Amino acid sequence: MPNSKTLNNLTWGIGFSLVVLLISSTASYIGIQEQNRHRQELAVTRKIISTSTSLLASLQGAETGNRGFLLTGKESYLEPFNNALESLPKELQEIEALTKQDPVQKVRVDSLVIAAKWRLDILKESVATKRRGGVFGLAQLDESKMAMDKCRAIIKDINQYEDDNIDRKSANLDNSSFITTLFIVISALLSLIITSYFYFRLRADFLKRAALEKSLREKDEGISRRLNLVQKITNRIALGDYDVKAEEVGDDDLGEIAKAVNRMSKALKKSFEQLTDNDWLHAGYAKLYTGLMGNKSEQTIAADSIKSLVDYTGAISGAIYIFNDDKLELSGAYGLDMQTQRYFLPGEGYIGQVFVDRESKTLHNLNATDYVVSFANGKIHMQHIIFLPMLVDDQVLGVLEVGQMDSFD
Repeated sequence: MPNSKTLNNLTWGIGFSLVVLLISSTASYIGIQEQNRHRQELAVTRKIISTSTSLLASLQGAETGNRGFLLTGKESYLEPFNNALESLPKELQEIEALTKQDPVQKVRVDSLVIAAKWRLDILKESVATKRRGGVFGLAQLDESKMAMDKCRAIIKDINQYEDDNIDRKSANLDNSSFITTLFIVISALLSLIITSYFYFRLRADFLKRAALEKSLREKDEGISRRLNLVQKITNRIALGDYDVKAEEVGDDDLGEIAKAVNRMSKALKKSFEQLTDNDWLHAGYAKLYTGLMGNKSEQTIAADSIKSLVDYTGAISGAIYIFNDDKLELSGAYGLDMQTQRYFLPGEGYIGQVFVDRESKTLHNLNATDYVVSFANGKIHMQHIIFLPMLVDDQVLGVLEVGQMDSFD
């Protein structure tokens, strides 16, 4: 029968372990909830920016279609205008739903709804006047410009407000992730210390015979060495070194702890890499969205987009082919020779084949004669190329080509 000292040690050990487990589980749950909340706030902010940008594009499309109809009198020019009449109400409803919890943005969105309706009413009136054979006067044009300028100003304020909040919300997410990770590590260390402490106490109670002193001493030395190793490893993990790994695992309790530490290190490394990749993607999205803002032509948008993509990914060259008039036309290029083929038919070459298959294709380790980029001092032999179909609502709008020296991740 175990004596009262052994029972006390066992009771205190289990009690402390349960307390640490309860505190650790509660803190981890709260931390995860906070991370989810901050992540959702960040997603709403990005959605507001995306919706407001799309709303501005719809207003500009309506203006473009209206202008073409007023100049030519052809109904075909009203297609962008009619599309805007259909999409704008949905976009306004969406941005109202996204900002209803923010009093500051709600005031701006209410003003935007009024200004957008005012703008559409003027455009509708101009179309009706043109159809009746009338003339849209200078006063009406000034009123139309005033309404559009007001819409642009409100959308700019909305985006600026959300841009200012992105850094704060990202910092909140990072802080929440750091605190949760740190508490988990501290809890693991504390659990390890408590377990080890009472483990030694219980062993000392059971192993009192002189004949076992040598065996006990050898075991104590081995346990101490492995505990120090695990402690060093967990300290390095706490400092951000997720590549460290416990080599002496074993099949005992400490071995299971070492395995758990290895699993924790691997999981933390994966989470950190995912956060890094997400930050890289989000920064790229933001840079691309910024380059697309404004009243630009299709050629300018294509050129700016491929330049931003090549610069941000560290590629060497790139091209965008847009599907127009039953062929893929080169709309934007970066780092390519002037003799680059400017048109492809569907199914022709890799550009046309990717358009037909609706699937990306990657070419690796190309021969020196297969793909060459020229510059002032010579030529670069491109090693790797990727072709990507540009899909919107299950419709292929074109093909994107990017080339670089290193293989694609």
